[in-house]
Amino acid sequence: MRVRLARAAGILALFGVLWWLASRLTWSAIGCETYGCLPYSLGAQVVLGVTLVAAAAVALDALAVRPGGWSAVVAAIALLLVRAAGVVLPGTPRPLMELIGTSVAFAGAGAVGAFVTARQVRPIWRVLAMLAVVAMPPMVFATAASLQG
Repeated sequence: MRVRLARAAGILALFGVLWWLASRLTWSAIGCETYGCLPYSLGAQVVLGVTLVAAAAVALDALAVRPGGWSAVVAAIALLLVRAAGVVLPGTPRPLMELIGTSVAFAGAGAVGAFVTARQVRPIWRVLAMLAVVAMPPMVFATAASLQG
């Protein structure tokens, strides 16, 4: 089980680095500072995200984290929730720290995806793991609000 989680975390950490680099290149290539190109930017991010989830599914399956497709989908859901929680956290102007944070978020999501889709994990632990991930954004929002107020 630990090997499965570590393998999934490593694969998704690498995909986090790839996503960060591709995302940066995409934003630079579109190269506008106004909201007029927002649909193009968001569309490119959606295409990049879907492509990444599909590639992660293939990579997870190839490296014995099966079912790779479901693991990748669960990891993508976890990433969306981590991103929602990250909205209220302070950003960093340092690209290296941003890259490391992205890679860690992807690795954590990969581990969650591998855990939730593992056959040997009891259903109650799967549900509790996903509930913990789903509860993360509201907890971060409440903490941030209490610290500000």
